[in-house]
Amino acid sequence: MDTKQQKLEAQSITISVGGKEITFETGKVARQANGSVMVRSGDTMLLATACMGAALDEVDFLPLRVDYQEKFSSAGKTLGGFIKREGKPSEKEILTCRLIDRPIRPMFENGYYNDTQLITKVLSYDGVNQTEPLAICAASAALVLSEIPFIKPIAAVRVGMIEGNFVINPTLEEMDSSVLDLVLAGTEDAILMIEGYCDFLSEDQIMDSIEEGHQAIKVICQKLAEWQQVVGKEKNREDLRFLPEGLIDEVNSIMEAPLQDAIRIIEKQVREESLSEIRQKVKDTLLVEENPKYKEFELTIEPTEVSEDEVTKELDAIREQRASFDVVERASEKGDYVKCSYEGSLDGKAVSEILPDKPMYGKQANTWEEAGNQTGMGVDAIADGVIGMSAGDKKEVKADFAKDFEVEALAGKSVTYQLEVHEVREKKAPALEDEEFLKSLKIESVDELKEKVTEQIKYRKDQENVNLKRKQITQNILDTEDFPLPQQAVEEESKAIFQNRIQQATRQGVKADEIEKNRDEWWKESQTQGQARVKLTLVLSKIAEEEKVSVEKEDLAQAATREAMMRREDPTKFIKELTQDRARLNRLREDIIYDKTLIKIAELSKERICDIEGEHTH
Repeated sequence: MDTKQQKLEAQSITISVGGKEITFETGKVARQANGSVMVRSGDTMLLATACMGAALDEVDFLPLRVDYQEKFSSAGKTLGGFIKREGKPSEKEILTCRLIDRPIRPMFENGYYNDTQLITKVLSYDGVNQTEPLAICAASAALVLSEIPFIKPIAAVRVGMIEGNFVINPTLEEMDSSVLDLVLAGTEDAILMIEGYCDFLSEDQIMDSIEEGHQAIKVICQKLAEWQQVVGKEKNREDLRFLPEGLIDEVNSIMEAPLQDAIRIIEKQVREESLSEIRQKVKDTLLVEENPKYKEFELTIEPTEVSEDEVTKELDAIREQRASFDVVERASEKGDYVKCSYEGSLDGKAVSEILPDKPMYGKQANTWEEAGNQTGMGVDAIADGVIGMSAGDKKEVKADFAKDFEVEALAGKSVTYQLEVHEVREKKAPALEDEEFLKSLKIESVDELKEKVTEQIKYRKDQENVNLKRKQITQNILDTEDFPLPQQAVEEESKAIFQNRIQQATRQGVKADEIEKNRDEWWKESQTQGQARVKLTLVLSKIAEEEKVSVEKEDLAQAATREAMMRREDPTKFIKELTQDRARLNRLREDIIYDKTLIKIAELSKERICDIEGEHTH
């Protein structure tokens, strides 16, 4: 309750500029707008509201509408005569709209194409403090506090010059004696807009006036940035759209050199023909002209019917997982778990000295072996040797290793092991009807368990078919006729695959000299995979565009949550970090589009179900 009440309370800051105070207030008026700020200087008050709509499809510009409104009521007046309503915007209102638009438009983040409306309205005018610089400051503050992706605060001031002294935001009366009327807008770092006139001032005086005005702008921008940290909303970057990485570089590599020659052609018709050829060359190189006939793909899937044998095997596996291991006073049999110790020797020398980094082949104390289970992960002779032995028994076991055995020191050799058994345990799986067994599974009856197992097997088969269809669609696309690929994208993708291969090998403990030995071969494989990925990406993006596949907010949230869980990170923290990283967010968005496109292709394709008796198509 306290937090909600705090959000509804008005928040304000007061900034002193040029000996005059400017107050910014939010949270009191127009709370349903994405951002709203009331600005006051003296008795002049303005309200600025910023509203963001949905991202518009097939729009490659910023659809920003800026309105500035002055009503007679703000000065305590009403229209007289026959016409009582105020008509179209006045010339001053239109020019002030342009003043607001010019410094604000370039400050939106790249990739932002949402429909945006910015309205600044004069609520009260005292006839003293002029509204133009206040309007720009109010619009900037509304955008800064909103979730609209606005890069940083901007501010504006009017600079006058009276009797050789610069005056920041002079009053209307002071402007009558001023020889300078300069409106400046900019950020803390630079000036974005200059408009005004002067009465025969020198260049140095104009430069000094700009510097004086920028100092005042810096103060306002710094205060607005601090205010944003306190009451500003988190920026919404979900709808940002970016060009694929490396695309601009790839376009430049194709057209830069011929373009330099083309623009120097004097004759217009020849020049236009040359430019047209260059544009066509870029399209032929980078665009996929024809999509594969993906609607005619024929995909083979496995039957999803669940047999009784499959249910029985699954039930046996569940019983095995909940088996008990009871100590027995008898000789071990196949399937028992035996606690034992062993030590091997080769040609009179301990294997533990020959292979100190591989103790499973040399010396083990109190290790467990499943009697008769040759896994290939250790010494199979030990697993066989413990059969028939009881606790306290000792014997000698001979292990013959194959000539092509992975451990070179043991390949083709015979090792003698001294084996001792300490304990024998019998594995007992519970009966299917056992009440405790069913209770541990939170199941009331055997029939319910069988039904649940059947559903799980059916779901698993469905998922296997989904993956099978994805692989077939991917292969079908890669098998289509090749076309020119953007080499910059191929190079970057190949490098990413290669670096990932190196990192994976390092994590797995592969030695540096072994990595260096395979470097050339791995790079060739990475190049092949990089070409395949770029081709697949271009084709899928074209199909996604044709089928109007889009990414919803729910898709992004689910994908980000899954990735956070895979990384074992807090989903909320991970999503917050993701929204601040444009490249990662854009990559995730592309992955979602391609995944949804594969699903769409699977829906449009024919399916052929294979079984023992034959094949069915539907």
